[in-house]
Amino acid sequence: MPGFLVSNKQLDMKLHNVFNEKCVKDEMVSGSYYLKRSTLNKFLKDKEFSRDNDIAVVVEGCILNRAELLCKYNVDTMFDLCKKMYGIIGETFFQEFRGSFSGMIHDRKKDLLIAYTNHVGDRPLFYMNGEDTLVIGSQVNYVIDACRVSGLCLTLDENAAYHMLTFAFMEDNFTYANEIKRLLAGEYLRVEKGEVTLRRYHRFQKNANRFRNCTEDEILAEIDDCFRKAVELEYRKDEEYGYEHRADMSGGLDSRMAMWVAHSLKDRHIQLNTVCKSNDLEELIAKQIAYYWKDEICVRADDSLAFLYDVDVMVRMLGGLSLYMGPTSEYRMLLGENTERFGLKHTGQVGDAVLGSFRSSGKEERWPTGRYSEKLAGRVQRYADQVIQKYDDRELYLLYVRGFLGAINTHQFIQNFTEVSSPFLDVEFFQLCMDIPVELRAGHYIYKEWILKYYPNAALYKWERIDDIITNDEKEIEKWRVKRDLKRRISKVFAGEDGRSTLDILYDKDKKAQTFMKKYVRQTYPYFRKMASAQLRADMKELFTNGGILEKSMVLTVLASAKLYFGEE
Repeated sequence: MPGFLVSNKQLDMKLHNVFNEKCVKDEMVSGSYYLKRSTLNKFLKDKEFSRDNDIAVVVEGCILNRAELLCKYNVDTMFDLCKKMYGIIGETFFQEFRGSFSGMIHDRKKDLLIAYTNHVGDRPLFYMNGEDTLVIGSQVNYVIDACRVSGLCLTLDENAAYHMLTFAFMEDNFTYANEIKRLLAGEYLRVEKGEVTLRRYHRFQKNANRFRNCTEDEILAEIDDCFRKAVELEYRKDEEYGYEHRADMSGGLDSRMAMWVAHSLKDRHIQLNTVCKSNDLEELIAKQIAYYWKDEICVRADDSLAFLYDVDVMVRMLGGLSLYMGPTSEYRMLLGENTERFGLKHTGQVGDAVLGSFRSSGKEERWPTGRYSEKLAGRVQRYADQVIQKYDDRELYLLYVRGFLGAINTHQFIQNFTEVSSPFLDVEFFQLCMDIPVELRAGHYIYKEWILKYYPNAALYKWERIDDIITNDEKEIEKWRVKRDLKRRISKVFAGEDGRSTLDILYDKDKKAQTFMKKYVRQTYPYFRKMASAQLRADMKELFTNGGILEKSMVLTVLASAKLYFGEE
């Protein structure tokens, strides 16, 4: 996404974004550091790119609580706010910011540079710390370009390739280049007189004592109060800038509740957007809810494999760090919109995992692996076992990896159009959910109880996951689910299908899509063959030849990433 670049050398290069015409560009020098900015022309009062005799400040993204902080510290601008907070709090002053942000501060007198990302890492920073070269950038292609003009050679990290071929995203701070790393959620770089250290300022943990003596009603009251504050913070930001509201809508609970609470707080008009199959249950539910609130709704039919063709642009915007085909339909929807009139893209990201848990039962001991394909899982298992040890438990591992590095890595492409936010990612609300015992969150128990107590009308509409309303008896829902699955199996037998996914069946009938993917492999493979081991090349060939459409797209993501990172411009 658009942002900034910091280097300890003057570089003859421009910052390239997918939509350069939408960006504001600046440059400045602070001591021995050279700074460039190419930021999206939105929410500019929340951003900063300036210096004085004492410090240089860069802030990128959207600071949802900016107004509160300006009032608290009695200042008028982001520069003055950062300077005052830095003087009072020190080098982790930004931990009070809320929203999706990253930034840098350079204390010119101490020659101390701090570069940081936010609490959930959805506005990442990438960095290359070489022998005498330091580069920090908010897009991985900024850092790649800086390495090119500096004459620095990048080498393939095969571990990253194997993670894409199994997880469909990265599990840790690596990229496809051994020399380029990513700041993870709650981390910052500290550079003092040329010495670079990586530090953590925030990590979600669980406090088992918080609700130990609380009743269920008391827990529900805290959920509602905290969630309402998180939603109001988002929508008030739109109104601060005079933007119209836009929100995702699906047949699930997460986007529904984020939008529902926004309406319950204030009389608002919200444009709802959904991407799904034509006449799907998801479309029906979204339209019913839109009608209830008298909101307009825009539906993009996702009935073809058109999303397969956007490989290069999606890999560039995502840094190749998550599966390219996942958000391409949404990308095409945004291309057709006048995004200038809208503020934040309001979503319900990770709500199911945070308030609903990854577990369907409180007694269940087995957690999901987080992987999308198990065919090459053995290649990453040893590393995965080591990464898990960095977290207090399996749930926190899944939230940081599958949630932050997988699901919300898609925010990188959205940030080429506008800023993005989800109330479920609010720091206080997220922490509250972690403190609720998993036994209450498992199976969406406390989630559903919250809806039923505070927003009963939201429960009148089906939940797409179960094709039923949440008030129906669980045993009856399970009986219906068994009958549905049996009917599907029977229909597949009569149709001559062998249990493959709908996408795989569609791909087998689409000669154009098949030709495109095979041609892309042939054209892109030369970039990859020069640097990859024989084992990796063989594994990728096997996965592409015999894997499903998901696994084929994993292979394309790796090949396109090799072209981005190592190909000649």
